[in-house]
Amino acid sequence: EEPVFFKAKVGYLREEISNSFMEETETGLSAGIGVGGRFGPVSIETEFTFIEEDADLLSLGAHFHF
Repeated sequence: EEPVFFKAKVGYLREEISNSFMEETETGLSAGIGVGGRFGPVSIETEFTFIEEDADLLSLGAHFHF
């Protein structure tokens, strides 16, 4: 396995917002890109996901392989 890896994802998005003032449902596409590295039994990766025009997600994660 390579010590550095890249990833990409595309998915379907469905949002529901409901409160006492409004109720709304939206659908669309979401996409993301990421990069990570494996260091012995641990992988560390960061990923950026485009959710919609006013919401994005930046994540950092660790995976322990045993």
